[in-house]
Amino acid sequence: MTHLERVERQWTSLGEKDPLWAILSIPDRKGGRWDQAAFFETGVLEIDDVLEKAGRVSAIRFGTAVDFGCGVGRLSQALAGRFQHVIGIDVAESMIEGARKLNRFPEQCQYVHNAAADLSVFRDESVDFIYSSITLQHVVPMLARLYIHEFLRVARPGAHIVFQLPSRPRSPAWHSLKSALPVVLTNWFWRVRSGSPEAMESYFMTEKTVRAIVDQAKGFVALAEPDRSGPPGWESRKYFCLRR
Repeated sequence: MTHLERVERQWTSLGEKDPLWAILSIPDRKGGRWDQAAFFETGVLEIDDVLEKAGRVSAIRFGTAVDFGCGVGRLSQALAGRFQHVIGIDVAESMIEGARKLNRFPEQCQYVHNAAADLSVFRDESVDFIYSSITLQHVVPMLARLYIHEFLRVARPGAHIVFQLPSRPRSPAWHSLKSALPVVLTNWFWRVRSGSPEAMESYFMTEKTVRAIVDQAKGFVALAEPDRSGPPGWESRKYFCLRR
């Protein structure tokens, strides 16, 4: 099983069992205890904040937006209140099915299941705004690198690409040790410790590496700010990028 196949299996299972908690894993919301309206309101607040900051970097074209790692549409629905067309994309078919059921903007918001290591479902330079939060942290750095390249490929010149990614684990020594162990063992330990039915693998990439990737892909990082949405105790960054 490849890493991407494993991630697809994990998140498909999580999407079937407790999707809202899997996306926002607040302990007292586990077991279907998220209030749906409150869950989607977190997306509105997040998107309002992101668009305000991105707008200070450069004017935003409110044409087509992509929500990469959309889950059940928490952020896609918020984007649909601001953009003409929104496409949510996710590796887990169960999450996409949930997003379609909860879609409040069916005429302008659509959801696509994509279990590929690319975004070939989009043409070159066809998107005005790309957002990804608490998603790239769950894929190995090699895949995260590919997806960042794809973000820049599908973005129109001048388009905004905003994504979150941890920059340092809570304990680099423990992370190195864990990386040397079989993934089946570390995932089993994670499930036992967390009580989750599936592991949520976590990875990081240094800010220096992210900046180099974006630059190589014909973009530049206009703003990198501290972010608290990564795994507990990890340093995380939110990158506001523009396509050259």
